[in-house]
Amino acid sequence: MQKVEKKVKAGAAGAPLGVAVGGVACWLVDAYVHTPGREGDLPAAVAVLLMASAASAVAFASGYVAKHTRRPDMP
Repeated sequence: MQKVEKKVKAGAAGAPLGVAVGGVACWLVDAYVHTPGREGDLPAAVAVLLMASAASAVAFASGYVAKHTRRPDMP
């Protein structure tokens, strides 16, 4: 059985972190951008878009930054 590469592990670990970042982003947009002073009226489509964008961006960035695992069986 082969080991899982560091980039894959980092990307998989970055997704839940991205969901947390997306939650904070939704709160910030709802509280300060979309009708400031009234919380809880952010449209669901915007919240889903923010959550998905944040999760995928953080997962991609963490996988991109992680070092490559050297595999001796590949040239």
